[in-house]
Amino acid sequence: MSTKPDLLVKDNLVRHLSSKIEKLKGISNIISTIDETPILDSLLAIAVSYYEAAIVDTVREYAYAKPDEIYELMLQKFDKKVLYNDREEIRSKGLDEYMIEAFLDKVAYGDNKTKIKKLAELTGIEVNLENERWERILEMFARRNCLIHNDLIVNNTYFKQAGQKAENISQGKKITITGQYISDRIEDLNSLFGEVKNSLDIAYQDKTHVAAIKELWDYLFDNHYPFIFEDCWNTEGNLITYKGPSPEEIQESSSPRMVCLFSAWMSFFGYAYNGDLKYFSTIFYLNAKDRKMYTKKLKYLMDSFEKVDFQWFGVQVYNKSS
Repeated sequence: MSTKPDLLVKDNLVRHLSSKIEKLKGISNIISTIDETPILDSLLAIAVSYYEAAIVDTVREYAYAKPDEIYELMLQKFDKKVLYNDREEIRSKGLDEYMIEAFLDKVAYGDNKTKIKKLAELTGIEVNLENERWERILEMFARRNCLIHNDLIVNNTYFKQAGQKAENISQGKKITITGQYISDRIEDLNSLFGEVKNSLDIAYQDKTHVAAIKELWDYLFDNHYPFIFEDCWNTEGNLITYKGPSPEEIQESSSPRMVCLFSAWMSFFGYAYNGDLKYFSTIFYLNAKDRKMYTKKLKYLMDSFEKVDFQWFGVQVYNKSS
């Protein structure tokens, strides 16, 4: 399997955390106006769901942007019997896509502590889960589960999940959910989200939109003359423009396969003059090895533009609206 480009962008990696921070702030802003018990119960469930979505979506962002890393990670530990049993699904999706989906399913179905530990492990950041704040958040998760599954009546499952913060709650009693309780837990969640976001901002500050596009460009053209990224694109300022050789000059100095990939790139980026599309067919008139390599690159480019928002180089690998 050839190495795919790293399309990770820091702004995308933290956007789910930022979104949920703002949503939780919105709940905090109205909580003092609410005293109806069913609504307060619902807000607790929503706040916990925001935690789950923020963490899982951030993991998903990372996985889609760095597929080779996830593929290798899963390949090392995957049960071969499972691969055999799922061979039809693998045949239809491809092994790499199957592995990524299996990884994401494993994270999504893990408990909430496992979710954030997997995010920390994957991204290489440190998350403090040995403090009072995390103990309070754990109790919040347990209280939500008790609400959903036992009408807030305390049972052994609650005690097991809530940890130390369950000590002052009696077995068989019904827990209450107050506006103050939700407000305090939202403060804890946003404090945690803010620390995780700040760590990711620092760790991935060099992962810009331009860096991601350069990864894709170099994957297609191997950084060979005349396709030197810095010589072909002006990336200063907000408007990114092509400044490289003309299609005619490229045709004179490059193979038909490279002209084909260049034409495809320029077509996807919406430039008025997109090279010479007649060269597309030349990809298929090669020896088997070269044909496989170039068709794989062309397919990856086409797949990227189906899945990735490259408008103005605004790379967004994981788009929840699609």
